[in-house]
Amino acid sequence: MSNPQYDWAQAIPALQFNPASLTSSFQPVAAAGFSDNIKIMTVYNGSNVAIDFSYDGVNLAGVWPAGATLVIDLQTNHDDNPPYGSGTLNNRSGQIIWVRTSANPTYLTIGGFR
Repeated sequence: MSNPQYDWAQAIPALQFNPASLTSSFQPVAAAGFSDNIKIMTVYNGSNVAIDFSYDGVNLAGVWPAGATLVIDLQTNHDDNPPYGSGTLNNRSGQIIWVRTSANPTYLTIGGFR
């Protein structure tokens, strides 16, 4: 059963990718994506270049700056919409993250989640 509720935090295995192999085309970080649903996504870009990311390999979702750590809480400001409840937004199991060398590393880039 994916994403069962527990009384303790459960770490989801991290995905890693060597940015030295990046090109101007999107490449998947891991072909199978995440092993389970995630509620908080952490990103560390240890490279010295900005990295574009996408959830479909086509559309730019945002940029991860060089040397930056980002924490994305996918449940922030989630509405309580009965009968679905609150705090139910997750990044799904199997979600593939696509990356490429940033096409416009000096641009202001604003992405969002709903």
